[in-house]
Amino acid sequence: MQVLIVDADTRSMDRLRGMLKEITDTEILCFGRRAEALLDVEEGHLDPEVCFIDLASGESAKAGPSATESTDGISFAQKLKEMLPAVQIIFTSEHDTFYPNVYEVEHVWFLKKPVDSMLLRKAWERALQCIERRENRYFSYHFAKHTYQIPLKEILYFEKDRRKIIIHTTESSGKREGTVYFYGTMDELMPRLDDHFLRCHNSYVVNLNYVNVWNKTVFNIGKHKIPISRKYAKVAKAAFFGA
Repeated sequence: MQVLIVDADTRSMDRLRGMLKEITDTEILCFGRRAEALLDVEEGHLDPEVCFIDLASGESAKAGPSATESTDGISFAQKLKEMLPAVQIIFTSEHDTFYPNVYEVEHVWFLKKPVDSMLLRKAWERALQCIERRENRYFSYHFAKHTYQIPLKEILYFEKDRRKIIIHTTESSGKREGTVYFYGTMDELMPRLDDHFLRCHNSYVVNLNYVNVWNKTVFNIGKHKIPISRKYAKVAKAAFFGA
C-alpha cells in the first residue's frame, strides 16, 4: 500500500508524515507540487490507495484563504480520481472556509490543521474501511503501530476477549490460530465485513463459508465449537439454512 501526501508547506507535510508513521508502517510519499504528483501517477510511478491533499498552496496560504486555492486543490483531487478511481482522499486545510468546497469530489474526511492525532486515526481507519468495502477481499487491522491485512476468505471467525478481538484463520494465512489479534469492539467490526460473516454471540462472529454443523446453540467450524446465544438464535438458524 502507498500513501501520498501533497502539501506545499514542508513543515506541515513532515509533521503529518511523522504522525502517520505512528499508526502505520505503510510507504508514505510526499510531494510539494501537485503537478509533479499527477505526472508520476500518470506515468505509473505512483499508485496510492490513500491521498492527503492540502487545499492551500505555497506562500498564499499564509495570506489567508482564497477561492482559487480551494479550487486548485479540488481540481487536483478530481484529476487524481479520474486516474485512480479507487483512491481514498483526505483533505487538509488551515481554513474552515474551504470546508464546503470539499463536497465537490468524493472524499473520506476533512482534517483541520494543525491535525489532531485522534482525528487523523479516525480518518485513516475510515479510509481503510472504504478500501475494504470496495475490494471486499481483505480485512485490515492495526497492532503495535503497524497495519496488517488478511484475506477475508482465510478468516474462520472472530472472538472477543475483553478488549481484544482474536482472528482465527485457516492454515493458508500463515498465522497460528488464536495468535492474531487487535483491539476494538464487535460493533466497530461488523460494518467492515461482508455478508458471509454473521454475529452469533456477543463475543463471536463466524464466517458462514466454514460452518459445517448447526445444532441450535452451537456452530461447528471444523474442530471449533462456536456458541450461539439466544439473542442471535433465529438469525443464526436462518443464515445456516439459507432462509
